[in-house]
This record gives sequence, structure tokens and C-alpha cells, in this order.
Amino acid sequence: MVPRSARDPTPREAASRQRYNGTDGAPAGVPVPKLAEAGEQAPLELAKLAEPEVWAEYWSRAGYTPPAMVKTPVRGKLMSLLSNSQVPGAKVRMLTFFPATSRLGGPLLPVMMEASTDEHGFFSANLPVPQKWPTGYPRYALGFEWQDKRIMDCAVYDNLRAGEANELGVFWAPEEPYELEVSASKPEAGLSVVATGRLDPRRWEPRRAGQVLPAFGPQPLPAAGCKLAGTWDFLKTQELPYITLLRNGEPVLTRQCTMNPDEAVRIALDTESTTLFLEATPLDEVLTKFGAEAKFEITRAPDVDGEQEVSLDVGRVSLRQAFDLLADLAELSWRIQDGGVIFENGSAESEPARLTGTPFQPLQFPNDGYLTLSGTVVDGQGQPIDGAVLSLVVDAESRVAYSDPTGWFEFHGLPDRPLTAVATHELYLLRKVDVRPGALDAQIELRFLRPKATLRVVNAITEEPVTEIWLDGEVINDVYAEHAVIDGLDTRVMTSPTGIFQFETDSWLRRLHVQSPGFQPVEYMNQTFNGEIEIRLTPGMKLERRPRDFDAAQNEGMWQKDEGDGPGLWSLDDDHWVEYSFDFGEQEARYDLLLGVTNHTYGELPLDNEYEFIVDVFVDGNRVGRLNIGCDPGVQQIGRLGLGKLSGPHTVRLLWTNDRYIPGQLDANIRYQSLRLMEVP
Repeated sequence: MVPRSARDPTPREAASRQRYNGTDGAPAGVPVPKLAEAGEQAPLELAKLAEPEVWAEYWSRAGYTPPAMVKTPVRGKLMSLLSNSQVPGAKVRMLTFFPATSRLGGPLLPVMMEASTDEHGFFSANLPVPQKWPTGYPRYALGFEWQDKRIMDCAVYDNLRAGEANELGVFWAPEEPYELEVSASKPEAGLSVVATGRLDPRRWEPRRAGQVLPAFGPQPLPAAGCKLAGTWDFLKTQELPYITLLRNGEPVLTRQCTMNPDEAVRIALDTESTTLFLEATPLDEVLTKFGAEAKFEITRAPDVDGEQEVSLDVGRVSLRQAFDLLADLAELSWRIQDGGVIFENGSAESEPARLTGTPFQPLQFPNDGYLTLSGTVVDGQGQPIDGAVLSLVVDAESRVAYSDPTGWFEFHGLPDRPLTAVATHELYLLRKVDVRPGALDAQIELRFLRPKATLRVVNAITEEPVTEIWLDGEVINDVYAEHAVIDGLDTRVMTSPTGIFQFETDSWLRRLHVQSPGFQPVEYMNQTFNGEIEIRLTPGMKLERRPRDFDAAQNEGMWQKDEGDGPGLWSLDDDHWVEYSFDFGEQEARYDLLLGVTNHTYGELPLDNEYEFIVDVFVDGNRVGRLNIGCDPGVQQIGRLGLGKLSGPHTVRLLWTNDRYIPGQLDANIRYQSLRLMEVP
């Protein structure tokens, strides 16, 4: 059996094809950024950066003591969004980030290394990564150079495990060119600007930032301003490029681009969809429905009859198709206006599908501030806190300062208006404080310690360690707020052969549930989680099935079992179910389903690193929910879904719904590796 190739294009592919009509060119009049020289001053083999001798030499040249590093093998594949095929012969630049001090939430030292793609678009490298990941920052970023294109969009990712072999999957090259008008409110000599894509450089240690940012190709900023050229992923309108202002090569300010409202609408027209099942529906009601789904305003001209009835039954279509169908039926025309769409009487040409190349609003850096803000950071006993990170947002750009051993901090060049300071430290919970530039003795008190504990979890009967736990509960994100807002703690799955787990969170812990398959859950309320804590779990019902041992299947011939006695069950195709029987016992309890999956790589084809398996779950034939589970060819990814209260015998059915396949390039083949049911509070 071979993978099927016929499928509908994804929104990304469909939008790309419609705008470029199968070519690999760029929108007319928009130049593609050209190659520039790398930032290294001498020929170091950056492909061997993770080797100890190269690592030491690299940091010696930069003037730093080499930070602790773990050599981590990685492999990925680069594909072109425009041609929907592999990118051979590209220079891949991967960035990782090391704490500049012992503070994981403090300044960072970025590191850039290089690899090359082969004729199939694959690249591999030994990547240097930190022994401890910085908090609140991506684990790595990626950009590349190819032919005459310099693609330093630097998409950011977190799917990286230190010291292990990592299959990173497919990366889509963000080749959409843009031009951005940039200026400074106070022009001066020595100014330049640089784009770093989705990578925010504001936490980079300033001297190190001055060494790495030249690799992104800074452009001079004259008094009249400039047009900065770059690339971006037009489907990631919530992750817009960052632009940094440099003075004589040193970073001064960083701001994020803002979408041109009309361009945001133009993108949504081809990437968002709606369902058209309308029967004698008033036009005003139809436009309201479209507006709710499109997330931008849709109106009609005053002379258009909003009471006229519309009937359409064509299923799911793109917003552009929906607007065209509606306009044809009602004898109207539509156009983009002020970040929305307006329907009018008469006929008009359709809005162009191709982007204009200027998707962002002009950016002006405010570099004319003049006030100072200074003060101290202290704990609940009034003692100074060393190494607190303080940040201010001024005109959409962030300023950062750090407290010294006396707790002292200071900012310069601030505008004369109220601002909000955010103070963080790895030992304390974040605090937001209103401040006024000009104050020279501000005091910021951090009273609450961050929950950070060593959990020792044992079987309450046998005293043996419990090697897998699931944690969730409730947190208060801003414990200093006058009115506390309770939020959910994201589920965490932790494993340890010794039953000892390291737990920490950035919010005040109001309620914690500790669960494990085969044990009764326990709950902790308003407890300070610091130091060492013993947790005793009482054994309960153990409900677990090997996926290969299913009880029923829609089509058994579509399923393949692991070789030998492996637990897995995999398939090349979606839309056919497999079913398992469970007995939940006489006493009713609430259960969650835990489904572990991997991607069964057919012929060693990788998969889009942003792909998620979508699995519908049924109990006794009734759909109870949907799982979205990450994809990895070697490491099991687990999805969790609440099934409600159950007792007695029941069946659980699994239905994978979103096959993904491009011949010779990438392939999704779900493999069920584990299936468990866990009692929950």
C-alpha cells in the first residue's frame, strides 16, 4: 500500500498558488533582499560550532567566557512556500540563546551557526544549546540564504530537546517580500535599522547584540528615512517582524511592525473560510455572520437594501469566494475600505489577490526622550534584590534595565508621561507597577516567591516511586492585582525513574491536582510550593490498552501493527476508525483519555513541524470531543481529553481526520503508541 496523493490544498498552499499562479516570482515592483556578508570577522567553521575547540575559539574572538553548552544533533528539511518543493543548496542559519548570567530570565547571548541543505532540502547539524533553557524565550530560531534571496525572517520554535537527536520536520521558507518605510523622530548621524523577523532581540546582551545583528544586514537610516526590505510569512499576521534601531552599530530601540489594515483584510480573504448554507436570509443578517467569522467589519452602502433575502447552498468556501457569490446573487459589488469590506450597488472589478508588498504601516522610532527613572527593587522584608529584570514599553518598543546588588536600577531618555514597569526575577513572581519618569527613588517590592519545588511522589501502599505524573490546577497570574483573576494551569506531563520531579511555575498556585494513570488523584489548595514536598498517591483502577490490540475497526486492512510485539498501530490514510472496550467498574468517576501518538515515516519522509494530528474521540458511538496532538517521528506526543463521568462497560473510538501528503516531500501517517484512561478530580 502506498500513500495517497489526491487531497485538497491547505490554506497556505491555496493562497500561495492563487497569488503567484504557480510561478516562483515576487510581486511586481518589490525587490527581493539580496545576500550580504556574514557577521564573522574570520573564517571559523560555524558548521562545527558545537565542537569544544571551535566553541572555545568562537567565544574567545567575541571576548566572552564560553557558556556551558550541550551538543545536540538536529535534522530538518527546508521547503519553498511558493513552489511547494524542497530548497536545495541553501545556507541555513540557526540561532540558539544562552543565559548571559546565572539568571535564566535575564539577558541572553545569541549564537548563530550554519548548515547547508542537500539536493532534497535536508540539513543536519550538531547544534550548541544551553544546559538550562532561558525562561520566557524561544529555544531556537531559523533563517536562510538561497540563490539571490536572503531570508532572515527567523521563525522561532520550541520543539528542541537538549542532548538528544531531534527530527525537526519541515520548515517553510517565508519568501513574501515586503518594504517598510522607517524614520526617526530625531535624525542623527550613525543611525541604521535592521529586521530580525519574528525574533525579538530586546533581551540580547547589548555588546553581544552588536556582534550578531550585522549578520541580518543593517541598512543606513538617513534623515529622510529609508525603505527597509525583508521577508515575512503572510499567514502569520500575529507574528510580525521586529525592527531594531542602531546607533553606530549598537542597538538603541526595537519595535514590532503593525499591519496595514487593508492588507490584513486582503490576506484573510484567501486564507479564511466560511460555510454558505443560506435560505431566505436577510442581507444584513448575512453580513453580520460574515463579519463575525472574518474578524473585520463588513458593511453595506446606505442605498443597498439590507432586507433583501439571500439563498445560497455551496458549502465551505474562502471569504473571497463567499463575497463574490453574494455580490453576484444580489447584483452588488464589494471592495476593501478602511480595514474592512463594504458592499455597494453596481459592478466593480474584484479586489486583487496579490499582496501589494507594503503590508505594514510606516514605522517611526521616537529617539528624543529626556527624563530619567531610577530606584530600587526589594523583597517583602525590604532587602535589596540583585538581578531583577525591569522593562518599560514606550511607544510600542521595550526598554530593559537590571538591578545591581544594592537593588538599584535606572532608565534614561524616557518621555514625560505615566508608564507601567514590569519587574521579574527567577525567584519571585512578576509585578506590574505604575511609574512616572523623573522619579529618582522609586521602590518596587517583590513579596511573593515563585512556586519552585522538588516533588517526591510515591505509591502510598508499596512506598515505590511513581514514575509518571500529570499536573494541572488553578493559578492567579497577577497576585498583586486588587481583584484576583483565576486561570487554569496548563497540563504538564512529567516522568522520572526515581519519582523525583522538579516543578515550577510563573504564577501564584491556588490549586494543584497531582494525577497518575492507575492512581487516585490528590489535590492541594493554597499551599506554598517551595523546597521539597512528598506526595503519596493511592492506587486506583488501571485502564490501559495497547493500541495494536483493538476490539473493532472500520477497515482492518487499513491498519498496520508494529513489527514484533511493539505496542503501536499505524495507518497511511485517515477517515477510518478503530475502537477499544473498557470496564470502568461499578463506582462512577470522572476520567480523561490519554492518547500517545508518533508519525510513522513512510519512506523516511518528514512532516511539517507545525502539523498536528486531529483525532475525533467517541464514547459508545457518540462524539465527545477532538484531540489536537503534536507530531514527532520518534518521541511520543500525548493528547488529553475529558470523557466525563463513567462506570461499567463502554467503548472508545478513535478517528484520525487530517491526512497530510506531498509526493516525495512530506507525509503524515498516524501511529497510536499508547492509550490510557486516568481518573481525575
